[in-house]
Amino acid sequence: MSLTLIWVVAGGALGALTRFGIAEWVRTRTRWPGWVAILAANVLGTLLLALAHFTIGQTDVVPPAIWAFTALGYCGALTTYSAFGLDTLLLWYEGQRVIAVGQFVATLLVGASTIALVSLGLGGPAGAGGS
Repeated sequence: MSLTLIWVVAGGALGALTRFGIAEWVRTRTRWPGWVAILAANVLGTLLLALAHFTIGQTDVVPPAIWAFTALGYCGALTTYSAFGLDTLLLWYEGQRVIAVGQFVATLLVGASTIALVSLGLGGPAGAGGS
């Protein structure tokens, strides 16, 4: 097993635990439906990935292991777009179509807006920069 893969797995484990913590917090401490936890995890993961990209992702001195742990592992496991897709379909099939469409649109708009705002604040014009 390569060292990079180990870093991705370690970051993924931590990201999945964070997502679980968010879901448990929403489930036990709020009256919000479960899709709110998925939205929160996706927005947080998108924010962290954008911050990572526009800070550590643009330098040549960051070891690939740091990027693998942070972006691929942690943020990859924290964001849960498969659960987002499943929840959207379940809401749709349960007849809660307004909520399904609202969740879909909110997730995409908030995620894209987060990336754009971080880009403008840290990396210049949206879409500029690279890793």
